[in-house]
Amino acid sequence: GVKPVAQWSVANGTQEYLQDSLKDLPTIPYDLPLEAVTSFDPDLLIIGSNSAVEGGKYDQYAKIAPTFVLGDEVNNDWRKALLKIGEVLHKSDEAQKVLDDYEKKAADAKAKLEAAIPGKSVAAVWLVQGKFYVVSDKLSSGAVLYKDLGLKAPEVVKEISASGAGNWNAISLEKLADLDADYLILVNSDKDSGSAALNDALWKSVPAVKNGNVYEYPKSSSWLYYGPVASSQMVDNLLKDIVK
Repeated sequence: GVKPVAQWSVANGTQEYLQDSLKDLPTIPYDLPLEAVTSFDPDLLIIGSNSAVEGGKYDQYAKIAPTFVLGDEVNNDWRKALLKIGEVLHKSDEAQKVLDDYEKKAADAKAKLEAAIPGKSVAAVWLVQGKFYVVSDKLSSGAVLYKDLGLKAPEVVKEISASGAGNWNAISLEKLADLDADYLILVNSDKDSGSAALNDALWKSVPAVKNGNVYEYPKSSSWLYYGPVASSQMVDNLLKDIVK
């Protein structure tokens, strides 16, 4: 229930899936330049990662306003981050309710998915600038698919996740052709440029593609993010696509 004075942005836009709440807020670059932060005259700064305050930046931010750093361990787990931010803002009860509501929603959805597609596997794939990436089996939307909802992770996803460190890890078209997922979530960031990679014979040979079990979402969707809002929207997407 607390709106920031500015919203996160990159050169090509904002977190569009949050715009129902943030559409009227001015933007600030994701790396929080000191001049930009100062211009908003904030009462409090909440910063996520340790790296964002390295090199003396913490002291510079603290001169602008009281500065709280979540730290990498908390920042990388949205549940911990939500509760910690609730604590910092003296809204712990509200934060806990958001978390409890999500856990109930995920548990209900898990039961529906188990009934609808028992033993079936799902993967999320991202197409951007002609290259494909597959979501980690433990991070970002992968945590929603495989932890929160208990869906089966394909072997290819497990294999790539074991050697990759990111939320999304590169996958070749050849490897993608071996992706043993019954259903695919496709995040298509190349929609505006024609999505040429989707015409490749190898893509068309992916089992889920051949079987018509691909559900496409734009780059503006919540699938590239994580948090209570993003995760809740992903759950809604899966129920709409698969359970219907």
